[in-house]
Amino acid sequence: MDKRFVPLNALIAFCSTARTGWPRPFFDAGYQLFALEFPAPCAEGRVAVDVVAWSRSDARFALGEAKSGTNVDEDQARRYASVQPSTLVQMLGVTLTQATPVQTQVVYAVLAEQLDGVLIGLSRAGVSYPVLVVAEDSVRHTGAAFDHDRLAAQFAAPIPVPGPPPGIITIDSGSPDEDFDRVVKASLVGVLANHAPAISIPSLAEDALPYLAVYPNGYRSQLLRRVEAAARRASDAAPETFAFVPRSGTSGFASVRVLDSPEWLDPRGRTQRYQALAGRFTSPNRRRPTSVGEGQLSLFAEDDLERELAELDLIDDDGREEVDDGPQ
Repeated sequence: MDKRFVPLNALIAFCSTARTGWPRPFFDAGYQLFALEFPAPCAEGRVAVDVVAWSRSDARFALGEAKSGTNVDEDQARRYASVQPSTLVQMLGVTLTQATPVQTQVVYAVLAEQLDGVLIGLSRAGVSYPVLVVAEDSVRHTGAAFDHDRLAAQFAAPIPVPGPPPGIITIDSGSPDEDFDRVVKASLVGVLANHAPAISIPSLAEDALPYLAVYPNGYRSQLLRRVEAAARRASDAAPETFAFVPRSGTSGFASVRVLDSPEWLDPRGRTQRYQALAGRFTSPNRRRPTSVGEGQLSLFAEDDLERELAELDLIDDDGREEVDDGPQ
C-alpha cells in the first residue's frame, strides 16, 4: 500500500461496518462511514473532506482529514472550522431522529513520523483539532480534546493495531495510469471468467474500485474517466479478446465487448489462453502492488492480475504459471 493511503485507510477502518482486523473506535462510538472526498460548503467556498462519518444516535458528523506528509494547507485547515452541520444534513440527506442540534468534529489522522510538522501547521493556521497519530503498532490521540464524550472514551488510551491498516483505498484520482491499468485488467479477467459478453464502464469501475459509490458525483466522474482510459488501453493491448466501444448517441457510456474468451470453445486450451492474455496485459517493467501486511484483512479481494488468475487455478502456489499440455 502506498504510504500516502495509510492515514486515509485508518480513518475508514475506524468507522467501517465490516470487520477488517483493525479496531473500530468510531464505529463503536456510533459512527458509520457516509462519504469520501466530499466537497463541503464553508464560509470561504468549499473544503474537500477526506472522510465523513455520521452518528445517527447522537446527531454528529466526524470530518476526517488524512495527512501523509508534514505540510498542512493552512487555508484548508481554517475552512474545516467553518463547515456548517445544517448544510451537511441537507447535502448528504441524513435522517435526524431527534431534535438536538447537529454538531461536527474535525479530526486529523497523520503518520507518526509527520506529527510535529502537522501540529506546527495547525498552530500556524490558528486552529486546534484532535489528531490521531498512526504508528506501526498503535494509534494514539493528541492535540485538542474530542468534544464528543464517546469518542473521547474510545481514544482515552493508545489503541493497539496489528500492523498497517487494511488496503481499502489503494487508488485515487491522482494515481498513475499503471495503477488504474492493474485493477481494470484484473476486473476484465473477471468478466471473462463470468462468461459476460460485455461490461459498461460504470460497472467496470464499480468492480475495480469497490468504494466508488461513496464518492460524490464530481470525484466519481474523475475516476470513471480514468477507468475508461484504462479500459481503452487494455482493449488495445488484447484486441483479439476485447473491443472498446466508445459512447454514442444511443449509449451514454462507453463499454468493453468480449470478442473471444478462454472460457469459450475447447476447454482444453483454457489455461494457455489465459496465460497468453496475462502476457499481453503484463509489461516487463511493471511494479507489483504492495500486499496487505501479515494478519491484515482487506475489505475486498486482491485486485492484482496474479490473484485473478490464481482464483481461476491458472497459477500455482509459488506464483508460477501452470502449463497445460492438453489431454494426456
